[in-house]
Amino acid sequence: MYKLPIDSDSDYHTNMYIDRWATESYLTSTQDIDPYLKQNKEERKADTGVIRKPTKDGYGRKIASIPLIVVDELILNGIWFDTKRFWKWLNETEQKVFRTNTEYLL
Repeated sequence: MYKLPIDSDSDYHTNMYIDRWATESYLTSTQDIDPYLKQNKEERKADTGVIRKPTKDGYGRKIASIPLIVVDELILNGIWFDTKRFWKWLNETEQKVFRTNTEYLL
């Protein structure tokens, strides 16, 4: 079994494993999500409930910071591009660690 690093420039690492005898290969991805969780916790504590000032893109409010490894899973499960399912997922108690505020999403 050969291990070939594909991407390791960031905190998101992808490796390809190749079994030359079985002619099979697969990818694995890893990421340290602790820095994201700590930052999200701090932002939740500091949340004032005030909508940010207008920017060139319009009004906005940061509601979450989700690591790429989790985004990969959401895409695979068909949640990422489905707004209704995505907001439902974000409202679940288990996903609080990815939220940067405490509002309920409609």
